[in-house]
Amino acid sequence: MEPYTNAILWPANLNEAGPGMPREEADVEENLKFLRKMGAVYWDSAAKRKELKGPFDGYIYTTVSGDVEWKCKVEWVISRDKLKKMKDEHQFIPLFRKQCFDGYFSDGREHYPSSTWIKISKIEKLRTPREIGHFEKLDGSPVKKLRGGFVYIRPL
Repeated sequence: MEPYTNAILWPANLNEAGPGMPREEADVEENLKFLRKMGAVYWDSAAKRKELKGPFDGYIYTTVSGDVEWKCKVEWVISRDKLKKMKDEHQFIPLFRKQCFDGYFSDGREHYPSSTWIKISKIEKLRTPREIGHFEKLDGSPVKKLRGGFVYIRPL
């Protein structure tokens, strides 16, 4: 894994939690509570992405407000397969996100496992929320929308 020097931006889709999905999974405040208690938190992405070594900045777009409201310190982005082998890291996966890692709910229902995992060691609210178009992709074009994964962006 080579060091990554840019940033990433991803959505917290509270409005789009599927049937039977815990709302906490996309709730930044719940993830922040978990991080404060445990020292880190893993966020998942169903979209397959390359592994990235940090630390680097991450930003969270909140679909409820329509703005980027949160900045994070990302330690790394790794694959589910690699994370499965790192047993000491499993403590940073919240119970409300376990179905995304395990591939099933605690009651046995199946769930598609997320292929990409983002380890976050700090989450802070931005003083001034920013519109998504304020952020630039690595090619210099503005970010127009986010769905189901994260976008590689230039750091602010």
